[in-house]
Amino acid sequence: MIKFFRKIRQRLLAENKFSKYLLYALGEIVLVVIGILIALQLNLYNEKQKNEKTEVAYLKGILTDLDQDIYEVNELMYYDTILFNSYTLILRAFTDKSINVYSSSFMKALNYAYIYNPFEGNSTVFEDMKSSGRINFIQSDALRLSILRYYNDSQEIIKMQNEVNGPQIAELKNDAYLNNIDMNSLIEVFIFPDKWTAEIDNLDLSFFQKDIKSQEVKKFANNISVMKGLVLASSSFNELLLYNSKDLKTKIIDYLNSLGEEIENELSDEIVQAIQNGDTDILERTVT
Repeated sequence: MIKFFRKIRQRLLAENKFSKYLLYALGEIVLVVIGILIALQLNLYNEKQKNEKTEVAYLKGILTDLDQDIYEVNELMYYDTILFNSYTLILRAFTDKSINVYSSSFMKALNYAYIYNPFEGNSTVFEDMKSSGRINFIQSDALRLSILRYYNDSQEIIKMQNEVNGPQIAELKNDAYLNNIDMNSLIEVFIFPDKWTAEIDNLDLSFFQKDIKSQEVKKFANNISVMKGLVLASSSFNELLLYNSKDLKTKIIDYLNSLGEEIENELSDEIVQAIQNGDTDILERTVT
């Protein structure tokens, strides 16, 4: 092809057809420019296609993380209910003499009330997007903003639950339990197997028979009630997390569907339904 154009130029020059040569040269330049533009457009198209595939892959990854967030929050909300029941049963034991403090249900309440699980979250895909700069691959400004807002809010909640509520609950719990409850028997008998049991004396929960006007009981009750309030605050944030995660998931699914990616919103609804139906076998690992 190059030889063909060269021969035409040489022939035009040899025949002294300079004006035609200029027109031909201009035409050749135009063809070259058009070829470059076409190549650029192809490169841009290929790059756009590649970016769109990356965008879809990241959004599907975020959907997976959101499903895990929804699952985790449902676990936490389930456990929040157990905590409220446990705190209430423990406090009522001082005034309701029908409550047997040596019963298995009361022992479980003491055990559950000693545990606090903050939200941890799943942000692996988002963190990768942010650190690599690929967050800008999301073409929808509104969706990109929703994703950024969700993870910023989640980080604030994680920080609050881990750095504020968690330490306060731990301090109140240790003060209430270690000073008033027979932790040696509870831990040795109800946690360790027989070969490792080292109970010093029989379980003594006579603390719950003390005068409710005594300073020890008042301080213990105050600690439990404050713990109860802190868990209520965390629980309200868990509800917000559940709403936000479901809302973001719906937005991402709608956006992917608009791109021709068939995505269905199933997993989180199944988890919620299982919990509503009392199918909590898989949740037992969190609360026992």
